[in-house]
Amino acid sequence: MNSLDFAANDRLIERWREFAADDEARVAVITGAGDKAFCAGADLKTYTMNYAGRPAPEFRTRFTDGPGFGGITRGLEIDKPIIAAVNGYAISGGLELAEACDIRFCSPNAEFAHQDVNWGFHPCDGGCVRLPQIVGLGNAMEIILSGRRIDAEHALRIGLVNRIVPCRRPGGGDHGIRRARGEPGAARPALRQGRHVARLRYAARGWAPPRIPLVLRSRRH
Repeated sequence: MNSLDFAANDRLIERWREFAADDEARVAVITGAGDKAFCAGADLKTYTMNYAGRPAPEFRTRFTDGPGFGGITRGLEIDKPIIAAVNGYAISGGLELAEACDIRFCSPNAEFAHQDVNWGFHPCDGGCVRLPQIVGLGNAMEIILSGRRIDAEHALRIGLVNRIVPCRRPGGGDHGIRRARGEPGAARPALRQGRHVARLRYAARGWAPPRIPLVLRSRRH
């Protein structure tokens, strides 16, 4: 189900940092292995107790002020477009990972949910902030408070995904890859600036804090 333990999460963080530092890499497409799941969130067998048992200073440094689940849901800002190609389940942290991307495509069998409420949690890696920004407050509250899954058609109807695209190969991501390859090289500065301004616009409306390009933030409250 492509759930992430700490080791897998750390590897993903390193890949994002490599992408951010690579001037030749224009766009990232993230998708899941196979066709059953994009990401089912954290591996609860190994993640939860490790997460909950951390001393407070380490917890703040690593989690509250760190890169977040999947590497891009909290403090690691990448000033390049990121596309999520959602193939199958995007559940809890997996949905938060998709929400942190700029564009989302999905396969017809995709399903989405924030099931954290079923475990006594809330979406703590950006879901409570980004989802209302993407689909509106009413739709977001239904997803967050019910814990129920929605299908690809529902996700398209409320604007959670940009479009539904049939997968043509195992692992999906075909449409996202084609869109990424079709990006004109001359448009890179314009794309970067447009992305930055659009995110600041939402920040000005109170949806999310301003994010500083290409740095790992450390916030002090």
